[in-house]
Order: sequence, then structure tokens, then C-alpha cells
Amino acid sequence: MLTPTELKRFEPWLLSVARTGSTILPWINNPHDVDYVFYVTDRRNTLQLVELLNLRPKDECWFVAELHNLNCTRLYAYEYPFMRPLFGTEFPKYDLFEHVNEYKQVLINQGLARQCIDGSKFWYHVLTGIYMLDNETYELTDEQIKNINLCHDRQITKDIYNYIQKRLRAYKDELNNLK
Repeated sequence: MLTPTELKRFEPWLLSVARTGSTILPWINNPHDVDYVFYVTDRRNTLQLVELLNLRPKDECWFVAELHNLNCTRLYAYEYPFMRPLFGTEFPKYDLFEHVNEYKQVLINQGLARQCIDGSKFWYHVLTGIYMLDNETYELTDEQIKNINLCHDRQITKDIYNYIQKRLRAYKDELNNLK
């Protein structure tokens, strides 16, 4: 990660930087990557964007988002409360539980009827979202943590996959009944 002095040279375009991803999630036993989100005023500023991304170390994953044009309802939206601010003061303010139906739709769009491909850790995001919605809290049980870690470590079982599909079908039915 860049030093604060290195980051300051991108101001005022660069608003803030946060560490995110599995390394910040307290329930992930074996994080695989180091993820950072760079919040900027405008992603169309290609000169700044290219200059910034050319500084990325090979062992880090960097994402760039426009803070003031951000749709926070994403698959990984449950991570926002766990983000670790590293630079700046402006960060997304998002509570999953204020956007339950939107988030259910994201989960449905991402996972319903999607093939279960071995070697993909994608499913840990879907399963984490389902558990948090069903628990109505950002907290997880020990059994849920075990299942999430199986998915994160690319060891999803048929039972977990079937559970995910069952919950997503139930969410879809629930949202259809609201129309």
C-alpha cells in the first residue's frame, strides 16, 4: 500500500482509501488477498487513474469507485461496516438492514440458478449475505462461520449450494409477493 505522502499527491481527486475484503472480516480464517478501495471524485479522470493503478503492488487488489456516485447495494455490501479506513475521511455510509429488499435482489441476481463451479470462492459472499439477512444482524453463528469458510476456501458442499439456492428462491418469491 502507498504511504500517506504518496496518496496525498492524488488529492483532491482521491478522497479516501479503505482496506476491505476477506482480510478484514473477523470470521474468515484463511484470507487469500489484500483488497483496497480507492474512493475518488471521478473515475473518468484517466490520467490520475492510470498513474495510480501503475503504482499497485502485484500482491494487492485495488478497486476504484466514485464515492458520491456509488451504488452501495453490491454483493459484498455486508463488508462496509468492517472496512478499515486508511486515508481520508469520506467513506460510504451504508447499512445493509436499511436496504434489505434491494440486497435480496442483488443476491438473487448474482446467485440464483448459477452453476456451482468447483474452485470458485464467489459463494462465500452470497452465503454471508444470506446468513446476515436471516440473522438480522452482522453477527454469525459458529456453524455459519464454518460454512462460509468452506466456501471461501473453495470447498463448497452440495448441501451448502442447495441451501443457498433454496434461500434465494424463497427471497425471489417473497419479493414477487410485494409487487
